[in-house]
Amino acid sequence: MWVTPLPGAPDVVEGVIDVRGQLVPVLDLRRRFGLPPRKITTEEHMILVRAARRTRALRVDRTTDIAMVAPADIGPPANLEIAHLAGVARLEDGLLLLADLADFLSEAEARSLDEALA
Repeated sequence: MWVTPLPGAPDVVEGVIDVRGQLVPVLDLRRRFGLPPRKITTEEHMILVRAARRTRALRVDRTTDIAMVAPADIGPPANLEIAHLAGVARLEDGLLLLADLADFLSEAEARSLDEALA
């Protein structure tokens, strides 16, 4: 899947992809969480999510599993000072950190993205 640059979009948006005729912004999780960048290739793994009335694509390094987590099993991110973290779920093989995608873009970034998509 090819990512097309989106002029005027915030730095955390790598570009857009076409999903069934809809332009979907691709968010750079690595940039938001201060990790080193990774070059975009034609064999990217992306996860489509819907948050804050917008469908978004998250480019991920790899996908190894899908986990169903009951809301009751999600707790607050106590003692973790990580921005954009919505909660933590305990799984049999470790912890699952849940990103707060509704809070992922600042208000200014969301406005800038809306303008770039218009």
